[in-house]
Amino acid sequence: MSAFGPALFVRRTDGKDLDEREQQAVVEMVRQATRKLGVTDEHDEAIEPRRRDYGETEAGALCVLLYSSYSYYGMPEEVMADQNETWKELGMKIAREVEAAAPSTYRFDCYTIED
Repeated sequence: MSAFGPALFVRRTDGKDLDEREQQAVVEMVRQATRKLGVTDEHDEAIEPRRRDYGETEAGALCVLLYSSYSYYGMPEEVMADQNETWKELGMKIAREVEAAAPSTYRFDCYTIED
């Protein structure tokens, strides 16, 4: 059975690629934002965002998986749709924290991916 979860996709506003050092810095900013916001998973445990290779789908973007859940797969479609929206809102809330730390540097998207 697969796990799914919210992923934050980060790109530079100037279109340049994020080098390794900058990617690590962005992941750390995401981690700090989740701690500041007190983000937890469905088991009420603190999450540990991590880099995730998401290949060609989001070429040029850094993918940060916020966390993953095995319960998503068995949800009815309408519940999945609600969960997707909830996860997107969470990702964009975290993105606003990163934006505050690095104004006008990055643009963000968030949606559910398979882990």
